[in-house]
Amino acid sequence: MKITTLALLTLLLAIGTAASQESASDDAQTGSDESPASSDDAKPTATAPATIDGEPPELRKLAGSYTLVGNQADSLAKIHAAIDQATAGMGSLKKKVARKRLENVNKAVVRLKISSVAKKVTIGMDNYVVTAPLDGGTAEVVTPTGDKATASFSLQQASLVQDIVAAHGRRENIFRFGSNGELLMHVRETSPQLSDKVVYTLVYKRAGQ
Repeated sequence: MKITTLALLTLLLAIGTAASQESASDDAQTGSDESPASSDDAKPTATAPATIDGEPPELRKLAGSYTLVGNQADSLAKIHAAIDQATAGMGSLKKKVARKRLENVNKAVVRLKISSVAKKVTIGMDNYVVTAPLDGGTAEVVTPTGDKATASFSLQQASLVQDIVAAHGRRENIFRFGSNGELLMHVRETSPQLSDKVVYTLVYKRAGQ
């Protein structure tokens, strides 16, 4: 009887040990299956960098309405002197035609306005308005003489450059502030038909000042 009891106790002890080992094995396997999910949950979610679609500070400073400084007649005399120099080496007939065209596109602009919306810049010179992209791309425009042309804008350091290209030539209007805070419009017009370039500068102050 003692032998039978001892055998029974030994059998129960073996069954208990086997059950404990199986339970430990199941727990280890369950922990192994859950660990990758925990690792994924711990990974930070990547986010795209924020972008700011704003105007360049140089353009914000230039934006506004301006009026011509000084007498309009004096500014017009400056323009005509620049035209005389650009046509000095031409024959009389060609000079006459060139002068008329240049005088039609070079006026003593009294009211000047610079503005921008959605990366497009608009410049109004009295009643003549041009809108074109900034830093890339061109827009089709019509010159004051009715000629077709392309226009574009770019920022070069602290200057806003308006570039207008037509079949007869090219005109650049460069806008920047002078040492006294006035707005300078430096005009440079070139053409293969001219003996020299047309160059002059007009000075403006902010409207109301």
